[in-house]
Amino acid sequence: MSKPKISLVGPAIRPQIWSRFIEGLYSNDVTYEIIFLGPNPPTQSLPSNFYYVNTQVKPSQCYEIGVRLAQGELIIMVADDIEFIEDNPLDKLVRYYDSINDPKVITSCKCMMNNTPWVHAQHIFGNSELLPEWVGIMSKEYYLTLQGLDSRFISSYVIMDLDLRVWRDGGRVILSDIYCNENKDLSSLWKESVLLDEPIMEKLWLDKKGVIREQRSLPVEPFTDYKILEESQGLKGRWG
Repeated sequence: MSKPKISLVGPAIRPQIWSRFIEGLYSNDVTYEIIFLGPNPPTQSLPSNFYYVNTQVKPSQCYEIGVRLAQGELIIMVADDIEFIEDNPLDKLVRYYDSINDPKVITSCKCMMNNTPWVHAQHIFGNSELLPEWVGIMSKEYYLTLQGLDSRFISSYVIMDLDLRVWRDGGRVILSDIYCNENKDLSSLWKESVLLDEPIMEKLWLDKKGVIREQRSLPVEPFTDYKILEESQGLKGRWG
């Protein structure tokens, strides 16, 4: 197989639903690979461009490992409860990303939650100018210049933190017209990560008046290579 244009990477714990994720990508012409990481091995045969990595580390660390393994020049961070619900979603996202011609841009999908359009937060911390990414394309090279993800986070706010670092670096998150559906079950682990991640996000980005800082209050704490597949780094809650 030729080197993929796009790498879709993310934490995955429900192999019984992976077929829906795979089926949503069949119509694309652009070359791509899927890298899922998690504790539960697949229960079905996988396409040749689908790679599974067995690990019990927390979701944010799965994202980071996936990006480090990615062969594509572009990356999309996903989860296994995501479904692409229209034809040629990757082709459309790549065309839109390329048309902007800015390496500091993330082009984000629109969100549906359990098949219902969901304006989950078309802003970050109440700032309507700062759009959060949701299943968005970005340059792997640019991602690496930002030092990747911050190991302080478990899951829920780690990508929003990255989005703010993109904005503060002079980049942008731009919403495309492409919808993606999330079958969110609001598991107890997900809700726990929200409770633990939110105060970290506020400490890093909000001043005493609750206004977003011009600069992050602390430097990024990148994931280290040491036992990155075996042990969760930073706060982990009940994750491995």
